[in-house]
Amino acid sequence: MERSGQIFLSEAIFDPPKIMIGVDRNELYQFQLQNPAYEKLITIILRLHQGIFRQAVRLEDYKICSLLKLDASVLTKMLFHLQQIGLIQFYPRKEMPQIIFLSHRVEAKYLVIDREKYKFLKDRARDKMNAVINYLLKPICRNEQLLEYFDEKSVSVCGICDVCVTKKRREEAQKYESEMTVKLIELIKSKTISLQELIASFPVKHKDKLIELIQFLINEKRIKMTSGDKIEWIA
Repeated sequence: MERSGQIFLSEAIFDPPKIMIGVDRNELYQFQLQNPAYEKLITIILRLHQGIFRQAVRLEDYKICSLLKLDASVLTKMLFHLQQIGLIQFYPRKEMPQIIFLSHRVEAKYLVIDREKYKFLKDRARDKMNAVINYLLKPICRNEQLLEYFDEKSVSVCGICDVCVTKKRREEAQKYESEMTVKLIELIKSKTISLQELIASFPVKHKDKLIELIQFLINEKRIKMTSGDKIEWIA
């Protein structure tokens, strides 16, 4: 509807609350006499806002709540009541995007929407969304994906994106695990060694991985535990 020129959707903006008295002073005074619950509120509104009978002015709602010791929701409810009976015009605070009609509002049955254009825009938006999802989920260098999107080719991976860094760390971990396995087997083959000695032969930070490898070798019947927590290689 915005693209067809029927509405305008604004960005999120802050528009403070406004108020204007919709009756003359005499009528307002009579209302105060007949409704003592609103007498203090109206008196404070008149004191804080100049020109309120001529135009809508910014409502000092925080000051009013402080002076009357009212909750903001209670004040809003009272103001809406005064508006409902025609005493004031109240414009609440706006902090969300606003829809502005650029022409006279029409009933839904008379509203004409270009369905082909709507479908085209919807499909294009879906394609963009899917492209972003694929970009995030594909385990391919981000730089390569971006260049491919613009029909360009990358000579090599960037080496610094999250995909490249994760791949590099995984390869390094696999390489170290392989080296650790070789060293572990060599130590066990060279002599009968205790579990404590074996663990002490590797950095403390790799203790859990080392125990996992030892358990794997035991399960595969390549090593065995003897009395006194000694580990032997099975020929």
